[in-house]
Amino acid sequence: MNNIEMLTNVINHLLKENDETRKRLIKEDTNILRSYLRHCIHEVILEIKVNKQKEDLIRRAVKQLIKEAEATGGSPETPSDITAMNFLKNLLKNIIPSLEEGYKELTSSKGQRISFRKHILNAAENLLNNLDADPEVIDNEGLEEITIKVGDEKPEGFIDIYGDEGKGEDSEEELSPEEEFAKGLEDRKFDKTGRNAAFESFNKVHNQIENEYSKLDPDAVVEGREESEREIFRDYLLLNLKLYFDKFEEDLSSNPDPEEPTTPSEDEFVRTGEERVGGEELIPPEEAGL
Repeated sequence: MNNIEMLTNVINHLLKENDETRKRLIKEDTNILRSYLRHCIHEVILEIKVNKQKEDLIRRAVKQLIKEAEATGGSPETPSDITAMNFLKNLLKNIIPSLEEGYKELTSSKGQRISFRKHILNAAENLLNNLDADPEVIDNEGLEEITIKVGDEKPEGFIDIYGDEGKGEDSEEELSPEEEFAKGLEDRKFDKTGRNAAFESFNKVHNQIENEYSKLDPDAVVEGREESEREIFRDYLLLNLKLYFDKFEEDLSSNPDPEEPTTPSEDEFVRTGEERVGGEELIPPEEAGL
């Protein structure tokens, strides 16, 4: 066993200690390494608990706002003192119905809905990241586009670093739109039905998110706060999406399975009661002597 494996085993063992034991052994254990590791684990766990408490407080506050908004039927409310929140409110009114429709269509398994949720959140964050990057727009006016086709002579000055490489079976395959949409989650085995439904739903709301976010000055900082307008918009957009997905899941779980409807074809058959093995069966009227 090498040093890395030994250290891993030690850490895994220390992680199994309860809080009281860990606090006591931080002071009592004479082994400096174990004591230091326990201290680091304690600090991380404490930070996780604090962040979880903060998140729970925000979730409860936002859930209450959602309930109040539903209770008033979406009636006009006093605008927020933060522009980003006003833009976000308008955005949510427009995009949540589309996302709800796409989410609630996935009734075969919870895995489909989890995939939908993860891909929507990932796509929204990727979109905002791309908008924040704000790549410099190149003015191509007056520049002649050069198209290189297989077999064409290379333009003067073009340096081909690949040659014939990359043209065979090992060349990078072009991604489908759905696969491109899922970038960042390729290593996660999420349900593809949920991914495809998320792709379709996000296409419906993509432009609306981009329009609202782009209206905010990237350099604008909210007075009296350290966050910028865009940071507030981003944080509360992602939080609200998570909360609405929680709400959609609660809606689905609270609805009992509907009774199976009687199809028109069943009206043309007669029930035989318990006359046959296996219980009630349907037979054509002529076989029942009717």
